[in-house]
Amino acid sequence: MGPVESKYKWALDFGATESYDSIGDAMDRVRHLTNGQGADVAILTAGLVHNDLIGEGYQAIRKASTVIVAGMSPVAEEGVIQGVNAFGLAIFQKRIQGALYGMKSPREATPMLLKMYRAGKLKLDELVTTTYTLDQSTRDLTIWGTDSISASPRESNSTVGVRQGRRQNGRMSVV
Repeated sequence: MGPVESKYKWALDFGATESYDSIGDAMDRVRHLTNGQGADVAILTAGLVHNDLIGEGYQAIRKASTVIVAGMSPVAEEGVIQGVNAFGLAIFQKRIQGALYGMKSPREATPMLLKMYRAGKLKLDELVTTTYTLDQSTRDLTIWGTDSISASPRESNSTVGVRQGRRQNGRMSVV
């Protein structure tokens, strides 16, 4: 199943200059913008990040670049990350980095995020797709633990946003 249609607009609203269905669909444009070298960073923000998505992000970055995994995988998921091996990590100096709360502790990040939200610099209301009563919470949290939610903006089939031209040297990010 492809991305929810509203995610194309969300990608643009949240800073992307272009929007694609997947990392694979964005790669021709990424190669064009980077003279074939790849992105400086791939930030994986899907709610469910499986190993295949990490592999796609790894293939999208250039030498000495980073894949940042900000989404979560199922706790029991193990296995190979397609396209990643020790030779490539060493020779191309690529990194796979986990991130939570922007690499800060919740105690440090929460007041900063609340201040940004109150100042209108952090769009949170726009991410709310559904609200629940407390009576619905047990049922809905059970559903939330599955792949069945299709309205979440951070699910595994998220739209890929490409942001370019933010720095003078023309480097770009695949988000």
